[in-house]
Amino acid sequence: MYVYGMHEVNVKNVCVWYAQDDCLSPGAGSPPEHGEWLAKMFQNKQEEADGSSGAGESQKVRLSIRAENVGRGHMTYAPSKGAAYTVVEETIPQTLLQMVKQTKEK
Repeated sequence: MYVYGMHEVNVKNVCVWYAQDDCLSPGAGSPPEHGEWLAKMFQNKQEEADGSSGAGESQKVRLSIRAENVGRGHMTYAPSKGAAYTVVEETIPQTLLQMVKQTKEK
């Protein structure tokens, strides 16, 4: 089995969406602090790629971070259940597809 650290993840398009009021995830091992940590880690990767001299478009990181606190907890982004996930344009798959399209247009 291959084991790696999260800092080794190298991707161009990233969505980190988490509910700040998620009280179900701690039992599953992923409290909101994990989302905060992932968001910060990918923000740092984005800043490194943007700031490095000679960084081409292929090294850029497109990032979508959402941290909602709408009183829906674990269900915040669930279709038809969460207030923050109500239209197709605001889904993780649609957001990632838009990022890929932007990458290809460059």
